[in-house]
Amino acid sequence: MQKGQNIVKCVLVSLVLSVTTVLLEVNHASASDALDGIDSYILESMDAWEVPGLAIAVVKDNEAVFVKGYGVRTYGNLEKVDQNTLFAIGSITKGMTASSIAALVDQKKLAWDDKVTTYLPWFEFYDPYVTREITIRDLLSHRSGLGRRDALWYGSKLSRRKILERVKRLKPSYGFRAGYGYQNVMFLAAGEVAAEASGMSWDSLVAKKLFEPLKMHRSNTSVLNLVGKDNVAAPHTNADGTLQAIEYRNLDSIAPAGSINSTAHEMTNFLQMLLSKGRFGDLQVLSEESIREMWTPHTNLPLNDSVRSIFPSTHVVLYGLGWGLRDFRGHWLVEHSGGIDGMTSHTIMVPDDTLGVIVLTNLGSNGLAVALAYGVIERFISQERVDYSAILLDEFRKQ
Repeated sequence: MQKGQNIVKCVLVSLVLSVTTVLLEVNHASASDALDGIDSYILESMDAWEVPGLAIAVVKDNEAVFVKGYGVRTYGNLEKVDQNTLFAIGSITKGMTASSIAALVDQKKLAWDDKVTTYLPWFEFYDPYVTREITIRDLLSHRSGLGRRDALWYGSKLSRRKILERVKRLKPSYGFRAGYGYQNVMFLAAGEVAAEASGMSWDSLVAKKLFEPLKMHRSNTSVLNLVGKDNVAAPHTNADGTLQAIEYRNLDSIAPAGSINSTAHEMTNFLQMLLSKGRFGDLQVLSEESIREMWTPHTNLPLNDSVRSIFPSTHVVLYGLGWGLRDFRGHWLVEHSGGIDGMTSHTIMVPDDTLGVIVLTNLGSNGLAVALAYGVIERFISQERVDYSAILLDEFRKQ
């Protein structure tokens, strides 16, 4: 799982890609104008990045105005990607974990500032002070003081609790609440806190609080749920210079940080709910207050030269509760990337414009999802037309 600015090098080859479309009737002339020419741009960019399949969806003014599938589910096969194709969304799961906890906050089953040991009394850190003081808010904002330490869980068959029990052996990389350290295990801890507070597993909680009210019937929290499912995109890699499908990575042990699988169509329901201040249809899924809390800056991220060179209009990069935050061309963005073995995704919301986009791809470690998400957002909020795919690809080739 990775941040959107991280791009890993791959070898470019040409692909013959087929395209299938589910293009919703666009009631917004501005949306139609903004997306003019997007087809050819996406296809050219997919060819450059060697992405076999991709799904993209755009939400504007409480409506899914564009949902489209491109390419194939598995390289070498003819099965096409469409709006209902399942992809792994990776760390976009973190926003869903935070949203599930927000639902519990709304029910007063827990509070953002509750101590973690209230729910997990056995959970310890290297520093007893951190053990005593760390809160749910800290877990969700990457400010525990730990670095990534992904070796603790990656490829492991340990249970969720066993992984958390090993945290006490990890020396901090930063001061507690004094720096940003992207941390998957803290989101696992947050998921286990939610499980204790709700009396159900994290998986069941996400299904009850999000999938069911948002009619996300194909979405699920484990690769085990993909067995026997139709219309599933295969993960791909080209790390050795040859594009090939690979097996799904089982992330059950770290699930609250990145295990959700979903579709472009169903993710529009999630984005619509967030952009509509928690409402979806006749249901108030989350309170406006809880969404505002998730989207409030909690942790500063370094604004390095690479980010400034690609996004010169960006002045601050921050993290809320399960969501990344930044300014872009005078607009406030809420975003997150997702990356697991063989899959890369990115979503961006512009709350003041009730605008959102999600891009799902079935190739690991590529910059196309980020490039397309920013490119689409820019088409709606600016007269600029920056070729982010070409810029990121150039950066990628330099590595």
